[in-house]
Amino acid sequence: MSFQNKVKFALWAYPETLKDVEVHYKNDNCKSQSELIEKAIKFYIGYLDEEKGVNYISPMITETVKAQIKGTEQRLARLLFKVAVELGKLSAYYSSDAWKRDYATDEAGLLPKDLKRGVLSEDGIYNLLEE
Repeated sequence: MSFQNKVKFALWAYPETLKDVEVHYKNDNCKSQSELIEKAIKFYIGYLDEEKGVNYISPMITETVKAQIKGTEQRLARLLFKVAVELGKLSAYYSSDAWKRDYATDEAGLLPKDLKRGVLSEDGIYNLLEE
């Protein structure tokens, strides 16, 4: 719709309603308060008209779900990449001489007793890397 086709008319509204429009129009990515009001009117008309309601609300729900799925997919991809990097580091450590020295030092009792030993477990890492 172009601006030339629009019609200007008087609108009576409560001050609280106009304040809500002023606060929320930018949150809805509207360029103006009039655009938010027009979107709200169209939404309500779609709600009132059963056929338009299904055709109007359904795509909105679909787009919202798609956006949520896309965001989740991106977060999972980043997390999976981080896990792959950490697993690569862990794999390199277990195949290095440093791990053998650390393991021998632990077996000799030279490491503090309260030190966590998750990376010194032979079975744990073997099971992780082999699965």
